[in-house]
Amino acid sequence: MPKPLLPGREPVGGRIGPLVRPSGPLGPACAARMAEPPARACPCFDAVMTADRRSRLRACHLYLVASVPEAADPSDPPAFWWTAVEASVRGGAGAVQLRAKQASTDQRCRLVALARQRLGPKVLLIINDDLRAARCDDADGLHLGREDAERLGQQYFEPDPGEELTWGALGLELFASTERRPEADGPAQPDLGTLLGGLGPAGCASPGSDSPADRRCMGLLVARGGLGPTKLLGTSTRDAGEIRRALSGLADHVGFGAMAVSGTKPDATLADPLELRSCGRRFAQLPVFPIGGVDSRTLGRVLDANLDRAAVGAALMDAEDPWALASELLRRLTHDRLRRADQDGAAGA
Repeated sequence: MPKPLLPGREPVGGRIGPLVRPSGPLGPACAARMAEPPARACPCFDAVMTADRRSRLRACHLYLVASVPEAADPSDPPAFWWTAVEASVRGGAGAVQLRAKQASTDQRCRLVALARQRLGPKVLLIINDDLRAARCDDADGLHLGREDAERLGQQYFEPDPGEELTWGALGLELFASTERRPEADGPAQPDLGTLLGGLGPAGCASPGSDSPADRRCMGLLVARGGLGPTKLLGTSTRDAGEIRRALSGLADHVGFGAMAVSGTKPDATLADPLELRSCGRRFAQLPVFPIGGVDSRTLGRVLDANLDRAAVGAALMDAEDPWALASELLRRLTHDRLRRADQDGAAGA
């Protein structure tokens, strides 16, 4: 019998009950909300996840990370910023992560609405690190970095966690109803009982857990509950274990890095290129985007790992000709990667 998800809470019939609450006293607003019947989660995450968004994400080779300058109005960036974003999209970027670290949720909602108006309906718009903004109609999904996912997971266990309580419960419901898919050359993703036994949400949902990885996993489940099954959820990883945790948190794509030192994150830990290549094989059905310091010079590390996706930030945003650079990166990610794969296959024959 798997251990309880939370003290006094047993899984019933292979499913988790509709609302799971942390131990300890609850604030008055939270207690009142607990007394209300919660909205039921969708019965099958995979069946209901919007096929269009997921198929567009799988078809996306170039993902733009567009950081708004700190001195700019985050709800209305300057013309040169829009020029770089629009040119990158014309050059082949199929997804744009809107990164405005100093903005409020309202400002991010205005930014994504303006981006939708300027970029059109086909571009995937991902909000960085703001779950409430990612729930806006014009947003296609959310990216959570490690620290933000951990903070969101910890918030689930606060005395009065607010909406995070209900979102976490819905995320757990979605987890319970999700079919685990096998890795390309490994075992199937763990079933509910295994995860409740210690790999995934059991640890994530342990009140006061000291494990940052557990809190990050719970944060992803809170985010998935808040987004619902129809929006995209991505997170940052650098090895197979973190990818498995991301899948346990119902992420549908990941960033993998950093590939090189970048101006955005000069202190980022560099990822192992061999681990990247291994993860590309093991999680072949998962969109993995190498990220962090990717440019025309370092893209070779991505191609050497036999991957055909990349997330690019400052290299495009600061380029003299973002359209030309995006077009070059896209060509190399598609045609050059295929040519290298053919050469590897011929050498191994």
